[in-house]
Amino acid sequence: MAATPADGAVFRADCRFDSFVRCPAISFHAIWWTGNATTLTFDTGGVIINDETVQCDVPSTGVFVNYTGTAPCNKTDVVLTGLGADWRVVRFTVKPLTYYINNTDSYVCFRLGNPAGGTFPQRCVYFDVVVLPRAVQVQGPGVSGSTIRVSIGEQLRLRVFTTHLMSDQHMDIGLREEGCDRVDPSVLCPSPELPRQSWEGPTSCVFANDTNTMTCERYLLYTPTKEENGQEYRLSFQGGFALPAPEGEFRPHPAGTSCDTAEGLCFEGPYLDRALTNFKVVVNTPEPEFVTYDPDQVLFERPGVYTDPPVYTLAGTPFDGSVQPRGFINCPLRGFGIFVRKTGTAPENLNISLVPAAPGTPDALSQGLTATREYLAAEDEGGDNVAQVGEISEFTTYIKYVGVAWTPTKEALGQTFQVCFRASETVPGGSLEISSRQACVFIPIERCMYCTVRDDTLQSVAARFRTTWLQIWTANYPGWYGASFAESGVEPWVDTRDPDHLPHSLLIRLGPVYKATHDGPLASLIDRFQTTREAIEAANPQVTSDMDTLRAGEQLCILPEICTDDEGGA
Repeated sequence: MAATPADGAVFRADCRFDSFVRCPAISFHAIWWTGNATTLTFDTGGVIINDETVQCDVPSTGVFVNYTGTAPCNKTDVVLTGLGADWRVVRFTVKPLTYYINNTDSYVCFRLGNPAGGTFPQRCVYFDVVVLPRAVQVQGPGVSGSTIRVSIGEQLRLRVFTTHLMSDQHMDIGLREEGCDRVDPSVLCPSPELPRQSWEGPTSCVFANDTNTMTCERYLLYTPTKEENGQEYRLSFQGGFALPAPEGEFRPHPAGTSCDTAEGLCFEGPYLDRALTNFKVVVNTPEPEFVTYDPDQVLFERPGVYTDPPVYTLAGTPFDGSVQPRGFINCPLRGFGIFVRKTGTAPENLNISLVPAAPGTPDALSQGLTATREYLAAEDEGGDNVAQVGEISEFTTYIKYVGVAWTPTKEALGQTFQVCFRASETVPGGSLEISSRQACVFIPIERCMYCTVRDDTLQSVAARFRTTWLQIWTANYPGWYGASFAESGVEPWVDTRDPDHLPHSLLIRLGPVYKATHDGPLASLIDRFQTTREAIEAANPQVTSDMDTLRAGEQLCILPEICTDDEGGA
């Protein structure tokens, strides 16, 4: 049943802000019996106006009743359906003015009277004008859509801002939790903050005469630590009109006041519009990546400065776990390069180093493998090479290059070595490592193969491996090497060349490789191939003096004795 609002009733006006503040019209009725009173007077105060143009057939948003008649309700008494001719009703329709503040002192007071001079107590109803919170915009490095990405050790500085059209109304900007939609809008709900975050002071607002807009902004600062790598945080930003604060005091207040500031009827209306700008903050520094890069590209000595004389890239980075072309003792390993890429990282913070192989694995570092000096390459956002790489940006990709150099010695014969590279990124201006990645490749050193050194002859090579020059001559027949040696970058020797004048770094085959099919004593192999223990140990460094058994699957370089009437030099 419709009723006249009680004295002190409060209606809340949820005003929305876009280009203007738009407040809804609120209606209520005063109902009385004409047997006691025949007149009704009223007055208003605060930031509302009495809207006398609203027709009675316009649905009201407050307490309302059915009626008859079509005249403006604030002008003409309306006879209520079913209540008889002695009852009257006046519908008040008020609309808050578009002020950019929150007010609780707007009211409509009304009083009944009659011609005899009798008066009745005055009733007042109040209007809580709430300008709803405003969504804000966020700018800064790493902001993409609703996600903000930040790297460990780097300061994130976010500009949080909004605009409106009144030059004399400042706003407050802050964090607001998503669960605050049912909470008193006068309370700035806590939002899950970023660890160790800070604000650069309070919200500041500047009016632009050329656009007639007021821009209010605030800056949020945050620097993640290494322990936060992989963490995700959710933030909700919000702006709202600020209530006056005592001088020197900053008091956040993004929205209006409570609906219960006075006793009596309170029209709640819809839940408070949160108007939140929600973001996910991701702390996830991407690891440097090993990449394949174009060969024969000129490299930089430092940003913007080419090497002098020019240095060019070798073959691209091999895949993690891949097997490199075979190596041979005394022959320089065919060079290859390791390329590491990390977008948005200054070159001094990107590092490549050689690290020891896995335990129990032959390690080329212990056999003399070294890394060359580091060089730089760079590409722009489109992936094109850039010459001037002194300016670092979030789109510049620096590629650091390191080559490897190794000439295997005799001790490496028959082993497969692991070579491991570690790429890491450190924080700007410091040594704190924030991300890293490791890749390893394998380099087999061929058995029964030898690269000549200065002054070598076939006879001196044979003596070094406790065999005869004829055995080596026989093992190097034309076509023995095949096409598989081409990728190793070596030149093989064949028996058609002068055995007394061997060029430097010429590949010579010492003899056949024997693979055991079952476990057996080493002595039986010595008898079978008419060789000696000394010759086997000379050609197979992994055979030690206390080794008596060859296991199934193991391989040996066997240099059989060649019967000849002349054991002289060739």
